Amino acid sequence: MGELDALAPGHPPEQAQLEAKLAEADALAARYLDALRRMTADFENYKQRIIAEREQARESAAADLLADLLPVLDNFERALQAAGALAGPGASLRTGVEMILGQLTAVLAERGLAPAGATGDPFDPRLHEAVSTMPGEGPHDTVGEVVRRGYTLRGKLLRPAQVVVAKAPQEVQSDE
Repeated sequence: MGELDALAPGHPPEQAQLEAKLAEADALAARYLDALRRMTADFENYKQRIIAEREQARESAAADLLADLLPVLDNFERALQAAGALAGPGASLRTGVEMILGQLTAVLAERGLAPAGATGDPFDPRLHEAVSTMPGEGPHDTVGEVVRRGYTLRGKLLRPAQVVVAKAPQEVQSDE
């Protein structure tokens, strides 16, 4: 019967102590819950940051590899230009090099590589590196000739195109 006596309304000091202990336990539980929520949020932020850093590292590694492959692509294009219109046994060699270049270009395009800077494009200093000027009859400040093709990787410039810029004849003379 001792337990029932403790809960009886005639013992208000013990009830006040129990209520105080209950309030203290509630406050402690609220602090623990708040700490748990903060730790959960911090952990979710950490996971998102790690995912973003991993993706950025992967993109950076891919960009480095593709940048290293660009001279190989340039040399294939030069080989085709040098082969010109070969006849006889040279024609099959040219066809083979064209096929290899086509495969390489397709693989690089699948990875997000795209050429930047074609003849006739408006000159854009963000995409083009002007190496010279030439007199032009058409629109001025356009790409008159591409010396070395530029490339973008998923919309970001990987290598600027080296170009000759078409200018009005009087502008070319005053530049020299």
